[in-house]
Amino acid sequence: MGYFKVKVYHGGWFTYKNGPLEYVGGETTVIEEIDGDRWSVFEAYAELKQLGYVEENIPSLWFKDPVAEDMEKNLKLFKTDADSIEMCRIAELRDHVDLYVVHKVQDEEMFLDVGYIDVGDKDGMCDISEGQELVPYGGVDEGGKQSKPFAADSGAEDDNEVGYDKSSDSDSLDSEYNPSGEEDDSEDDVHFTDSDDDVDPEVSGFQDVNVMSKKPRAVNKNACANEQFENVEGGDRDDLDFDHQVGSDSEHEGFTFPVHKLQKDMSQYKWEVSTLYASQDEFKDTVTAYAVHTARSIRFRKCDLQRVRAVCSGDCPFWVYAAKVRGEETWQLRSMNLTHTCTQAHRVGILRSKWLGKAFKKKVESNPKVKIKELVSKAQKKWNLTVTKSLATKTKQIALDQIQETFREQYKRIYDYGQELMRANPGSSVRIQVQRSPDLDSKAPASSRTSYCIFQRIYVCLEACKQSFQHCKDFIGLDGCFLKSPQGGQLLTAIGWDPNDQMLPIAYAVVEAETKDSWSWFLSQLASDVGLDKMGRSTFMSDQQKGLLPAYEEVIPGVDNRFCVRHL
Repeated sequence: MGYFKVKVYHGGWFTYKNGPLEYVGGETTVIEEIDGDRWSVFEAYAELKQLGYVEENIPSLWFKDPVAEDMEKNLKLFKTDADSIEMCRIAELRDHVDLYVVHKVQDEEMFLDVGYIDVGDKDGMCDISEGQELVPYGGVDEGGKQSKPFAADSGAEDDNEVGYDKSSDSDSLDSEYNPSGEEDDSEDDVHFTDSDDDVDPEVSGFQDVNVMSKKPRAVNKNACANEQFENVEGGDRDDLDFDHQVGSDSEHEGFTFPVHKLQKDMSQYKWEVSTLYASQDEFKDTVTAYAVHTARSIRFRKCDLQRVRAVCSGDCPFWVYAAKVRGEETWQLRSMNLTHTCTQAHRVGILRSKWLGKAFKKKVESNPKVKIKELVSKAQKKWNLTVTKSLATKTKQIALDQIQETFREQYKRIYDYGQELMRANPGSSVRIQVQRSPDLDSKAPASSRTSYCIFQRIYVCLEACKQSFQHCKDFIGLDGCFLKSPQGGQLLTAIGWDPNDQMLPIAYAVVEAETKDSWSWFLSQLASDVGLDKMGRSTFMSDQQKGLLPAYEEVIPGVDNRFCVRHL
């Protein structure tokens, strides 16, 4: 959908004063560059806010084809996303679409002679007859109980006006309702409503008024709308999880919307218009999970910071559209078409390694060495989808990163690691050396300094290994190896030889590289733990690393050193 124009009639009212139904008074404003993909009743109220109107004072919006002359037959209520689509189609044909604003009634006394409203027979025709009064509903108390209704001539304040509140997203207004009859000209001559459907009093804040059909019947002025409203847009059940409140005012509770909840079998997921998602990623993950479980070739047609539209391949009419809620990080499902005319596919283009990594997280966690072929086979059996080896490889890596977190995050918690070692092994030695940023040592104000530390080295010697080495042979083997990680580094180790001719780890360290400085630092830490006397009597075995011999002379001069035969 492209851009179109909306011709807004506002500040006036509907009347039969001159015969046919017409909108009189007020003024006309043309709003251009309306995005059809984002157009909805929410956007309409946002545009009207720019014209100086308050949303609470606009009970309803109506639209029609500009070339349609009979307003009574062609006027339609603007409430659902289906209405938004119809408005876009009209604008494509006529260059623009007409939008009429119904303003809130400011004086109850003008309705004293209106009488009751008859919704008529199945043809949708209705008559406005005199004989009974509209009975406004008194609202809902804070405790959740319904307050008693009051008579229309009781002299109530303006905060109990007769009207339809836009915040009630029920089917209480019929888009096919055709008003007829004549009324005196007033600020709001015709008040469009339809009491055929029950309205939740906690949502609308008005009383349900019994109406008359072709055969008159008694009207119960004390009747209240005490049934749950049905046909919520996007679903047909009355047990929705309404646990997110959006907005409130002094008269009514804020309207609540269903919140997304992940299901194990996403093929049975029930899409509901107005469902809230915590973020854009959550909505995209939901669409991806639905596509995978239903084996449909769905793709994201549009995806930006304000909207996401997912469509099916080919001529399949399926689509779902979500937009960001103004002033929040929340996203909301605005419109959808769940009809599929396509066949199931073995390859889903929307499937990415990030989503697969989350799906296979438990499997990789139970077996980190799982083979790539096994992941490919798992996807084939579980969803009947074809997953390439490259995608499975990325999936495994992402799953491992999610389980173990990234190496960078682990280095950020190096102090926690050291504290936990000393807590679990009292008497152990853990020493960490970092590179301080120059700003930390400068005399500049604290507010202008960039304080950070870069990890350089860590040395660990457990208390049990420290004590066991005192009873071992006077032998210490030193060696180092590369760490195959994104951060690199070298692992230095000191190994002993126990009386049972078995190897005993004495201490280990992670350093930036095998150099004279790093070996000297490691030997100094080792000497402080096992003692210079024990190290002086020991024979050291090492490879032909150039930095070791100078380190011996610096820390323990004159020590006996031998080279490993494997390294000669």
